[in-house]
Amino acid sequence: MSVFRKSIEKSRESLRQYEPFFRIDLRLRGASVSPSIPTNKATNTTLKTVEQYKESGSRLQDLGLHHHPDSRKNWDHLIALSSLLEHTDQSGAILDAGGEKYSPLVEWLYIYGYRDLHVLNLAFHSDSNRGPIKYKAGDITNSNYESERFDAITSLSVIEHGVDIDSFLEECSRLLRSDGYLIVSTDFWEDALDHESVEAYGMPWEPFTPDRLNTLIETAESYGFSLTTECDMTTDERTIEWQGKRYTFIILEFKLDK
Repeated sequence: MSVFRKSIEKSRESLRQYEPFFRIDLRLRGASVSPSIPTNKATNTTLKTVEQYKESGSRLQDLGLHHHPDSRKNWDHLIALSSLLEHTDQSGAILDAGGEKYSPLVEWLYIYGYRDLHVLNLAFHSDSNRGPIKYKAGDITNSNYESERFDAITSLSVIEHGVDIDSFLEECSRLLRSDGYLIVSTDFWEDALDHESVEAYGMPWEPFTPDRLNTLIETAESYGFSLTTECDMTTDERTIEWQGKRYTFIILEFKLDK
């Protein structure tokens, strides 16, 4: 990116902290003032085919929502949005654990009328905001939010990057109110992939296998979580290719009972 473009983007980001400018920015990126409500939510399943994530992009356009910059991520982000709209209302407090500023999920929620929106990531150099959305520098396994602060937590394509699963689930259990929801997506394949030489965002990368995913589910249960439906780990296609590796995604929806 040129020095001029970097300067423009820095100025644009500075303006986004003010809600009127943030609204204009969303419109410029293709968001509707009154989007439709998504339907046909499917959770606790793998991304079966390339066509599925392509269809998600078309559905977002029909809904009146702007896309994720990585078209492959429209699939799990749209499922997470559908789940959040089903299980919470506009007064709900939502945390996107490990989310990035380019991730559109909390922006979509803002468009649907949510205002208590938070994104937590160690990669942020400082705290900032876009309108009412708060982007906070911090550790998703050991945050300083008060207990039972949130109605739902999402963590999309995060936990495969060196996250201590036990600490993460313990922290999510602490942060969520009873009957709250945790929505997690991650890289997945039925056989272990060679991942030792692969890094992302300066962190290791280890896609989940069925055995490792079952361990995650059992650990979640020990902290009061249960899957909302039976998990379908079957795979049809290696839908994703990245760093010379081929695999797919899986998304899980948990409910907390404590």
